[in-house]
Amino acid sequence: MSSHGLDALKAICTRLVRATTPSYEWTWDGRFQTALLVFGAADREKICSELISLFMGKWDVNTIEKASVMVREHVGGRMDIKPGQVIFASDNGVHTLLFAAWWPWGDGTRISLRVGLCAERSGAGIEEKQENLLREWFTIRA
Repeated sequence: MSSHGLDALKAICTRLVRATTPSYEWTWDGRFQTALLVFGAADREKICSELISLFMGKWDVNTIEKASVMVREHVGGRMDIKPGQVIFASDNGVHTLLFAAWWPWGDGTRISLRVGLCAERSGAGIEEKQENLLREWFTIRA
């Protein structure tokens, strides 16, 4: 990953952190290897608007097949999108994809937002680097 490409991805994450209400805290989701924010439905519009402005693409269960191969295979397959869930992604051409998964809770009171990185290549070293970057960008403590 080039430092220029990473700077662009970091900038997106920084803006996303600034857009979230200070009363919410980003945590680490070990199941999906993503940064996780759970927020109240009252903040839905504000956070969704920010996601739309930050990410190049948006797909749901009905449109994911129109996404790039990287989004379909690496994100769609990994996250198993259900009705009502949305995937946002930004492919900046550095062979690394930044994505956000928008998952409303069944009772409508909260939404889980997961933000992760996917690289064309995989492996323990790359995944560890991705985790370290996300933890840094979202100020997530171990």
